[in-house]
Amino acid sequence: MQRYVFVALACAMLFVGSQAIAQINTHILTRPNGSNDALAQESLRPFFHGVASGDPLSDRVILWTRVTPDAGTSPTEIRVQWRVATDTGLTNIVQRGEVITSPARDYTVKIDVAGLQQGTTYYYGFTALGANSLTGRTRTATQSATGQLRFAVVSCSNFAQGFFNAYARVADRNDLDAVIHLGDYIYEYGIAATNPRVHSPSTEIVSLADYRARYSQHRLDIDLRRLHQQHAMICVWDDHEFTNDAYRDSAQNHQANEGLWVVRRSASKRAYYEWMPIRETVDSTIYRSFAYGSLAEIMMIDSRIEGREIIARNFATDSALINMPTRSMLGTAQLTWLQNRLRTSQARWKIIGNQVIFAPVQTRQLVTINPLYAVLQDGFLDSWNGYPAERRRIMETLRQNNIQNTVVLTGDFHTSFAFDIPANEDQVGYDSTNARSSIAVEFVTPSITSSNFDEAGLTALLGPNFLSTLIADVGRVNPINKASDLVNHGYFVLDVLPERVQADYFFVDSVRIPSNNEFRWRSFTVQNGVSLIRSSATSAPLKQRQEIPAPSIPPRFTTSVSVPPSVTVLSVYPNPARDIVFLQSSISVSQPITVSIVDIMGKIVQEYSVNAQRGMMTISIEVANLAQGVYRIDFRSGQSSTSVPLNVVR
Repeated sequence: MQRYVFVALACAMLFVGSQAIAQINTHILTRPNGSNDALAQESLRPFFHGVASGDPLSDRVILWTRVTPDAGTSPTEIRVQWRVATDTGLTNIVQRGEVITSPARDYTVKIDVAGLQQGTTYYYGFTALGANSLTGRTRTATQSATGQLRFAVVSCSNFAQGFFNAYARVADRNDLDAVIHLGDYIYEYGIAATNPRVHSPSTEIVSLADYRARYSQHRLDIDLRRLHQQHAMICVWDDHEFTNDAYRDSAQNHQANEGLWVVRRSASKRAYYEWMPIRETVDSTIYRSFAYGSLAEIMMIDSRIEGREIIARNFATDSALINMPTRSMLGTAQLTWLQNRLRTSQARWKIIGNQVIFAPVQTRQLVTINPLYAVLQDGFLDSWNGYPAERRRIMETLRQNNIQNTVVLTGDFHTSFAFDIPANEDQVGYDSTNARSSIAVEFVTPSITSSNFDEAGLTALLGPNFLSTLIADVGRVNPINKASDLVNHGYFVLDVLPERVQADYFFVDSVRIPSNNEFRWRSFTVQNGVSLIRSSATSAPLKQRQEIPAPSIPPRFTTSVSVPPSVTVLSVYPNPARDIVFLQSSISVSQPITVSIVDIMGKIVQEYSVNAQRGMMTISIEVANLAQGVYRIDFRSGQSSTSVPLNVVR
């Protein structure tokens, strides 16, 4: 989502198009003050990207890792052992096995471990190439009634726009059942000069190799790596896992010179399934549900790619398109699935994991208050406001079947909102004291880092009081809006009890620098049988049982005496290459490095010098002048060297 208030301004500030590529370009990605946010930690070799788990059911869970082969090798397969235990030392093993990974899936590993006990915390790990991974912690769902559930709800983590401080605070928690990620896990953009960090690759990602490299960069981030290590994740994609304002048949940020949309969409999906701890389906659909006994059912929907029709751009000129009675956001199959889940669920709380704002936010009156709000009105067309007929069908399902206790969780908008969902879409007859006037509630989570309203430059352009005026105007026109924050980053914790649901919002004090500070903004409760949001003066109580965190270092079942190289090559893409090859590397020591391309006879055909700084480094090298064949890329620093193979095709 990049189309909220004053879209043209925001896009101009947040995205810089591809630049001309010199013969060799480098970008060093480092944290200030000497610490590093995306560096291959040598003690984790070959599991630099850590471990992850997700899609918890009552008897099974997905386990994930990635094995990075040693430089100079490109094995066709790697054998990986895995084990699951009930203790952090991985001695009380309950399940174990072996799998094979290969370049075909970017050396990622994913296992659907069955035969587990419900509502149980487990620890797991992997072994490959003579070393062990970090130990991960995960938790299964429960089939039986349960007294309390707690989920952290997150979305919108643009690596370049800040540090993942909010992820770190979630990782610190020891009583979560899972983390619910509502999409925009990565962003497709290239470099923007105003950002505190730099994307790798440095240009917009389009190909499968590009998407793989961008996930690789994210998963080297210390805070995100630790979040995955400590918690199971229930995730869904939004648009930026593909490109901005994506829908089924194309996207706003997909141009003709970027190839066929179906090819880019397929590459995006493939990389997502490779790198995310999600259960894969034959048809690549991502909507699914998770039952937690009789207390809650979480229904994760895909309001982005599965069935969404073209996005309207202008409220005034596209009114016929917007109001088409057959216009679809979910597609027929997914809408039918969701309606059936809502009608038949036996859970007290029906929780919908949704990407874009569902509440029928009234925008026409806002434009009469201030003509500048017309762009806000158009920005809401990417949400369910742009698909009112299908939203009405869902609302009618709730109303006609007297479905109680529906809670919508939403990301995408980079801001915090709490909405009642009125029985009537136009909000006529809505009364915050009358339970019959509201059929559901919605909590919108802030972004982890992605730019919000003040960071889009609106305060500087329109004055310091503009945002407070906007909040007041939105609330006056939309009494269903119980609270708004347009400037802070963070997450909320959804605490579920039989008698109520509570959302506790937590904000971090900065995303421009690493920080350990967070503070509670506000808390909201919804009582059983009453779909009205009320404020709470205090946070929900923590669970009485706090689970033991997974250890910060891998278990030492094996011993290595080798000296780690100062340059770790994480990926070479594309390979085979035609015109340009990109090398994503991690530099452990600042130093001059010589990069050479060597042909099959051992002759150096290209050579460059790079003053490499400690951190992530992406190098782009033109190979258009090389003949087709097999080459070797050498990195030399002092007395050490690292090599990787390269194929050039014509």
